Amino acid sequence: MVEVCRAKGFAADLTLHDLQHVPWPYPPQWFDHLVCCGVMHFIPELTAIVAEARRLLVAGGLFAFTTRLPASPGLHHQPYEQHIVGDFEIFSHTPAYVETLLSHHAFARLKTQKCFVGDDQFILWIAAISS
Repeated sequence: MVEVCRAKGFAADLTLHDLQHVPWPYPPQWFDHLVCCGVMHFIPELTAIVAEARRLLVAGGLFAFTTRLPASPGLHHQPYEQHIVGDFEIFSHTPAYVETLLSHHAFARLKTQKCFVGDDQFILWIAAISS
């Protein structure tokens, strides 16, 4: 995908990096906005990712991302539910877990929007660094 994006020439810089390996290869307050769509459901623990987003965003920066909703509504003491879909491990994060992470890392939730991808339900989150 990085090569496809490079060929389109719409970005000044594209870097291949595993989001789970922190720190990410950028200095603090490097980005105005971060978008992570269709990725978080492959990662069980999101704390380091949210912390890195906070570190890399400028004051007032926006963080937009998606998470998959758990199928079991009764997950109160677990941050996520794990599934095997085909050959993939999939993680469905509870909204309470995501809200706690955002709050702990000084993000204010601006908007959430539920959406469907096939039969699965996701949440689009848009958060800004709290002042």
